[in-house]
Parts: sequence; structure tokens; C-alpha cells
Amino acid sequence: MATTDEKRAERKNIIKALKAIHIDTERDEKLKEMIIELFESDESGASIPVPTRFSCNLETRGIAFIEPAGGGKTTAIYRALQSHAFLAANSATAMPRFIHITVESPATLKSLLVGMLEELGVPNVSSSTPNWQLSKLVRKRLEVTGTVLIWIDEAHDLFISRTDGEVEDMLKFIKRLMEGDGAVAMILSGTEKLMEITALDRQVDRRFMFKIVPEELSELTDYDQVASVLRMYCTEAGIKLDLRDELVERLIYGSRGRFGLVAETTIQAIDLALSLEDDQLSRDHFAEAWGIREGVKWDLNVFAAADWRIVPLNGSKRLEEEPTGRRRKTRRAA
Repeated sequence: MATTDEKRAERKNIIKALKAIHIDTERDEKLKEMIIELFESDESGASIPVPTRFSCNLETRGIAFIEPAGGGKTTAIYRALQSHAFLAANSATAMPRFIHITVESPATLKSLLVGMLEELGVPNVSSSTPNWQLSKLVRKRLEVTGTVLIWIDEAHDLFISRTDGEVEDMLKFIKRLMEGDGAVAMILSGTEKLMEITALDRQVDRRFMFKIVPEELSELTDYDQVASVLRMYCTEAGIKLDLRDELVERLIYGSRGRFGLVAETTIQAIDLALSLEDDQLSRDHFAEAWGIREGVKWDLNVFAAADWRIVPLNGSKRLEEEPTGRRRKTRRAA
């Protein structure tokens, strides 16, 4: 008979395996195709690490990936880039053909430049170095390393609480990276705020010619897909699935229609079921997992409320103080 530690280790391994699963959607396929469009092809039609030039061969193009938090855009972009062999490490330098910078808030042009240089193999840059010099060094390192694509994640934070002059400097820098000798392709990813920002500058908006704005999941059109994901996860975890009581509909609503949150909540619910040694995943497990993450009262839990469609998802009240064991006992008895 397995010990408690052995059971815990087994559960953690199962959850780790579930988190490693990536489910391709229509969004993922579009992204892969758009990345290919940013680069040239050889005579055989295979993509090569040479950004495609536009506007009389003067500038490159980019992708703006816009999605609310929890949609899974960061994972989607990383996997899409990794799927293209021509963006693998440069054999001459052993450096990747693309760099990934996650913007920290509040961001400045200097922090962005320093972050790029770190990814390009230049750490410990002095904070007193002027931006123009850092910018020049970035261009040089892009050329030396053979980097052909820059991905800036959480890009909307570049422009939050910035003055008009600072925003203009950010936009100018992005444009300069996409023009002249050594120009690179770019991906900007962020929340809906990013759409407003790119529209501030017509040249920037034009250069990000590909825009991905995934639609929210709908219980009317995406029920089968979500139900299929739940079945797949449960099969991998070795437990049964109870789809009664509008479980899928509640999950889509409680996840704000975001596929990433659907997967995250499902894995958390499975983790709870396994920890309780239950052999079937049910609405109770989702209610507990979702309630812990959202921190709401039980009557404002979309998996517990009878009228769950009118449960507010923003600005919910904090969960009342009540022992977890007592809540679980009451619900499971019910």
C-alpha cells in the first residue's frame, strides 16, 4: 500500500504532466502562419531567418497579439516560435534567433534597452549609460548574434503612466528596430490596452500588419471543445468525469471565456480531486478550486450558485471566514 508521501509524489507528477500538455487551437495555427509571413523563403519554399522587407525594402513587419490576462498568449507565442526550425539557435554563435523580453511595470525605455542587452549576452549594463548609446549597442548585438526577431511580452506596460514624450520615444525605438540595416521582425503581446497604443502612431500600426485578437469562448459554439479538453485531462489523470449540472457552461463563464483559464481551473480541480482520493471529477471540485483562486463568498461562486449566469466576475466580495473543512463537508454531504 502506497504511503502518504508516495501518493503525494504521484499526484504532483500527474499535475506536472497535465500542465505540460498544450492544446493547439485555431489561434495557434494562425500565429504560426503569421510568423512565417514575417520571413523570406529559399528556392524550395522553406522559411529562412531573413526578415521580409516592405516599403521599397526599407522596413520589416510585426505581429500584435492582444488578449486579456489568462488567455494563455505567452505560452502560445513561445510554442509557435519554437515550432519553426529556422528560428532555432544560430549555429555560428549558439545564440537563439529570437529574444523574449517581459516588460516589468513601471517600464522605461532604459529598462527595455537593458533587458534586451541582457538577452543578447550583455549583462550588468551601467544605469548611467545614455539611452542613445544603449540603443546603438542593441543594434550591434542583434547583428553579431544573428537575432532576427524580438518578442516583447506585456508590451502594454511600456506605455502605462508614461508622459506623451516617453510614449513617443518608446514608439520611435520600436520603429527604428524595424528599419534600416539589421532590421528585425517583432512581436508585441499584451492586453487590450496594446491595441489603443499601436493606434497612436500610424507608422507603428501599419508595421504591425498582423493582429491576433482571439474571441472569447462561448458555451454555444465551444461546448464540445471544452468538454473534450476535460475528458482528455481526466483520462490522463486516471479519473472519471461528471459533466452534469452545467459544468462546462459554468467553467466557460467562470473563466471569462479564456481558454488558458479553462485549462488552469480544470487542472486545479483535478489536483483537489486527487488529493481527496476521489475517483471522479465533479462540480464540487471546480467550486472549491475556483473559489480559492477568486476568493469569493460561496453564494458568489459560479460553480455553486443556482443562478450562476448573473454572478458578477469582477469586484466580488472576499470569502467569508469559514473553515475549509466545514465548507467541504457541508457541500459534499449535500
